[in-house]
Amino acid sequence: MSGLGGLLYIKVHPYTGGVTARAMRFHATAPGHPAGGDVSKDPRYLESFPDTRSEIVVPILRGGTAIGGIDIDSKVLDAFRPEDRAFLERVAPQLADIL
Repeated sequence: MSGLGGLLYIKVHPYTGGVTARAMRFHATAPGHPAGGDVSKDPRYLESFPDTRSEIVVPILRGGTAIGGIDIDSKVLDAFRPEDRAFLERVAPQLADIL
């Protein structure tokens, strides 16, 4: 991951708001990067860590239903690159098979 300073955590439960809920609702990766690249400035962002500046959320889908998400936060602005997104989108279906 190019998102140095990031924290990886996987949650499996309903989501109610923020960048994560957007990914779950639309079944699509949600990079939390508003103009300027600082996710903490996005009014939809729900803070997990006070020093988070970038976030990417990839839904874990099973049978067309979001059962969880890979949610990575980073202290670095614009931390996540297209290759990070591609990697996480390859991992998510594998997680769906084992969760």
